[in-house]
Amino acid sequence: KDIREARAAIRQNLNHAQTPGYRAIRPVFVASRRASTSLVLRRDHDTIGEVAHTGRELDLTIEGKGFFQSSHANGGVFYTRAGALYLNRDGELVLGSTKGPSLTSGIFVPDDALSISVRRDGSVSVTNPDGSITEVGQLELAIFFSPEGLAETAPGRFMETERSGPP
Repeated sequence: KDIREARAAIRQNLNHAQTPGYRAIRPVFVASRRASTSLVLRRDHDTIGEVAHTGRELDLTIEGKGFFQSSHANGGVFYTRAGALYLNRDGELVLGSTKGPSLTSGIFVPDDALSISVRRDGSVSVTNPDGSITEVGQLELAIFFSPEGLAETAPGRFMETERSGPP
């Protein structure tokens, strides 16, 4: 049974190898006091994946620990490391596509903005038609005491649990 579950975890990793923000599952066999082993599936929150430079000003990478925070359809918050941001029709920064979920930061870009930039500290600025620059918001990352305790609700999307602790 444990070997089947380990193989299933490996298959899932292969299926999601190209999914942005996906964190691999590591099957680990642990010796117990009863001289037997048991399988523990651990989410890999330590390995940093390869950074792909897309040329899009709103494709972001998190260096180090942390998760983007986004509104979940059920009213809660989910966390992800996938940083493909878009502007929806209202000018709000959202995740994944123009119809994606809102970031909890609630950042809006004016219609007449010529460009958008995100600095290393997460501050979001726009270039106005007159050439001036205006800061329109701040991206905030969530860091968990125990990220391996997060529950994956979809590939690359996690929810807080008792085991993860609050952000």
